[in-house]
Amino acid sequence: MERVARVTFVAGFMLILVTVTMIILDMGGDTAITLMISIGCGLLFFSIFRWRLLRTGEIFRDERTQKIHNSALAFSWWIAYLMLAVVTILSVANVIDIPTESFTTIMFFIMIGSYWLFKRYLSVRGEVA
Repeated sequence: MERVARVTFVAGFMLILVTVTMIILDMGGDTAITLMISIGCGLLFFSIFRWRLLRTGEIFRDERTQKIHNSALAFSWWIAYLMLAVVTILSVANVIDIPTESFTTIMFFIMIGSYWLFKRYLSVRGEVA
C-alpha cells in the first residue's frame, strides 16, 4: 500500500477509535462526535479508494488530468470572483440584502458545481492548453 494511503488509513482508523472511546466514556458533545466520525470515515474512504486505484494499476494523476484539474480550478475561481464582485456591487447599490451565511453557502456550491462542470467539459473536449 502506498504511504499516503497507509497514513490516511491509520489516521481514519485512529480517529474512529477515539470517537468510539469518547462515546463510551460519555465525553464531548454531539457536534464534536459527529464531526470526528465523519472525518474518520472520509479518511478511510480516501485510503481505500487510493489503494484500489493502485491495485488495479490505474493512473491516479497524469500530465493531462493535472492540466484539466488546474484549468477547471482556475475557471471555477474566476466564476467565484465574478460572483463576489456582482454581489458586492448589488449590495452596495441596495439592490439585494443577502446574509453572509447564505452568501457563503451559495458561493461554496457554485464553486464546486462550476469546477465539476468545467472539469467534465475539459475532459470531453480533449485538448487542454
